[in-house]
Amino acid sequence: MLRSFFYIGIVSLLLAACGEVKHPQGIDHVVVIGIDGLSVQGLKMADTPCMDSLIRNGAVSYGVRTVAPSTSTPNWNTMFYGAGPEISGPAIWHWDGSSYMRNLDVAPVVMTENFRFPNIFRIMRDQRPDAEIGAIYEWWAIGLMFEPELLNVHETKPSAIETANRSAEYIREKKPAFLFVHLDKIDGYGHREGHMSPGYISGIKEADTWVRIIVDAVRDAGIAGRTMIMIVSDHGGIYHSHGDAAWEEVTVPVIFSGAGIRKNYEIRQQMYVFDMAANVAFALGLDIPYEWTGRPAKAAFTGFDEPDNLWKGLVLLPPPVFPVEDKPHGRLFVDRPAEVNIAMPAGGEGVIRYTTDGSIPTRESDVYSAPLTVDRSTVVNARLFSKKGESPNVTAYYRVADTKAGHGLNFKIYQQPVMREMPDFRLLRPAGEGVCYEFSLHNSPGLQTLRSRYGENYAMTFTGKLQVDEDGIYVFNLFSEDGSKLYIGQELVINKSGLGESATTGKTELKAGLHPIRLEYFKQGGGGEIMLWYEGPNVPKQIVPADKLFR
Repeated sequence: MLRSFFYIGIVSLLLAACGEVKHPQGIDHVVVIGIDGLSVQGLKMADTPCMDSLIRNGAVSYGVRTVAPSTSTPNWNTMFYGAGPEISGPAIWHWDGSSYMRNLDVAPVVMTENFRFPNIFRIMRDQRPDAEIGAIYEWWAIGLMFEPELLNVHETKPSAIETANRSAEYIREKKPAFLFVHLDKIDGYGHREGHMSPGYISGIKEADTWVRIIVDAVRDAGIAGRTMIMIVSDHGGIYHSHGDAAWEEVTVPVIFSGAGIRKNYEIRQQMYVFDMAANVAFALGLDIPYEWTGRPAKAAFTGFDEPDNLWKGLVLLPPPVFPVEDKPHGRLFVDRPAEVNIAMPAGGEGVIRYTTDGSIPTRESDVYSAPLTVDRSTVVNARLFSKKGESPNVTAYYRVADTKAGHGLNFKIYQQPVMREMPDFRLLRPAGEGVCYEFSLHNSPGLQTLRSRYGENYAMTFTGKLQVDEDGIYVFNLFSEDGSKLYIGQELVINKSGLGESATTGKTELKAGLHPIRLEYFKQGGGGEIMLWYEGPNVPKQIVPADKLFR
């Protein structure tokens, strides 16, 4: 009997000794470098020797999903709070000089004494009261997303290089247990020059030098062998903006490197931006609040595996790439056929399939192998297919105008003082006029010249005839920054007379034939934007085609 108890005791000790390790071993410091606006395709295309080295010596995911909307404030906030805004509450907090005031968004499901959802800084301060914790950031609003009294250092710097240098100085001096660094300049390149433009790609190369400064400081401080480094991003982008739901906007990369991290490993499990806090807590052996929805990507760490219950079905692939100089995809071509170019996404593999009839491509659709030439306005849809998955659909609108056929619109521009509503054009005298080929402020050199001449406050009219090929109900969608009205014949189809940017929809029944069309527009301050879409019988939704408009 005693012998039996002895053997049971020995077996129990062995099982306990061989039990599951709860946290990674050997990680005493975590440095998270947040690069605002760093996209997956941008990281893959840019020359980034430092980040490439971190990837080779670490783990990476190219499929991290943001929260909605794909803008900076909710996504940085959710990284700190380990849950999306529907759980953690306010996406930003305001400082009134003496106290924090929360806004009236969804209330957090649980709160600290400061009425905040518990964030990673709070969790670490509670569980490691003596830990050195810091945040150094280029964008001032980062400082509104946490309680500064929880940190030893919280500073904002006016430039990326100053942020990187101050972070390096702090690492060498204090060897923080946790440091968050925010670098904002890449987002500016995306807005000014366009995402995936040469300037944006060059900016990511420049950002790699800032990352190098911080990585070198970890080495110089003598803590490289005990430090995990993470590179994170809040959103990607497309054209000159972000905030919508395109794959390029809602998909970002994450890099793990350093102590306790697998080498040259691509993470298979799905990750989300709100996983950042959970990964920091997991790396440092902190208890993760039950209320967080973020989960650590354990497979990135040595000694841990991917979850057993990973989805075995198809995965989402990155979409094919149309030229991105224009928004939306596609372009206007005058007196020449349109050339359609579709490229494989960086690092993508599989087959690009496309359609030109407005339908969504399937695995049986035509294979894209070389540029196409179309001699009429065409809606092109494209998707990437492989054995393991499929991409979202991407649509491009190619518009073709023939001046000999009489395609085009007449426009008039009116120089006006500040306006808050549509003027009475019967009382105005045009300051300039000309010809353009669609309802746009950007595709006519003459129009752009006049707009630049008359400043930020102006009004315009576009007039012509719309060719309708089939009887039926037609739905029009008009996007404008400030006021706009759309008339078909004598009918006012859309009336958006106020300020601000929005899209407004209207519908009307039209017979086959030519119909007078008139768009009125006014702009108060700023550059301005208009875009007119329609759909109808056997007409997929598209920009009103240039070859259906006549002067």
